[in-house]
Amino acid sequence: MVNAGTRAREIRALSGVAGHLASALDVLLLSGCDWFTADILEMLAVIDGQIAVLEEPGSEDSSSSLGG
Repeated sequence: MVNAGTRAREIRALSGVAGHLASALDVLLLSGCDWFTADILEMLAVIDGQIAVLEEPGSEDSSSSLGG
């Protein structure tokens, strides 16, 4: 069982990772690295999905994906 504080920390961590990936994505788009940008977009989609799960009402019954 994951409490609200743990979920909030996980959301902040995932948001931080997403921010760094988005910055890298901007640079890669300018450099023309299409194959790598596709990988980063997939990672961002997974992070977005995980944040959505953590923000869902009743998600306190689910276990942490970050192992924390």
